[in-house]
Amino acid sequence: MLFCPNFSTDYDGLISIEAPVGDCCEYRLMVNPSFNPFWDAGHHADKSLGNFKFELKKWYHYALTANGKSGKIYVDGKFIGEQVENFKLPDFKDVTVYLGTGESPGVHPVEDAIFDDVMIWDIALTENDLKQIMLGDILAVHPQSKLAVTWARIKTL
Repeated sequence: MLFCPNFSTDYDGLISIEAPVGDCCEYRLMVNPSFNPFWDAGHHADKSLGNFKFELKKWYHYALTANGKSGKIYVDGKFIGEQVENFKLPDFKDVTVYLGTGESPGVHPVEDAIFDDVMIWDIALTENDLKQIMLGDILAVHPQSKLAVTWARIKTL
């Protein structure tokens, strides 16, 4: 997720994923009142990291990956820290995704932030995966050197 915090006095829920059979907030990415990363990964067990603080009016790539053993936080493509999770990865087929709130509409709403490039994956990404995404290099095929793109460019001349 790409986001820019502008103001907050409370928990800001950036994105939350809830399953109908879950116990609330199976996955969520938030910012706590001290502007630290705050999250749940796979189950409602709040975690936070105090070693990083978001600044106001600055853009960040903020990501959570979870594999059942741990939840890892990355900011701007760099590993910030992790917390032990120890849960069985749920097999969700139907989920509700909330953007700009921490649990459900109106619970931990974002007071003032801007969002862009929100992506949800069904696998735990690696640090290298996140760097490629952050740089916009996520295509399996690089179209710049392919015949169709080259031909289209020639036809527009």
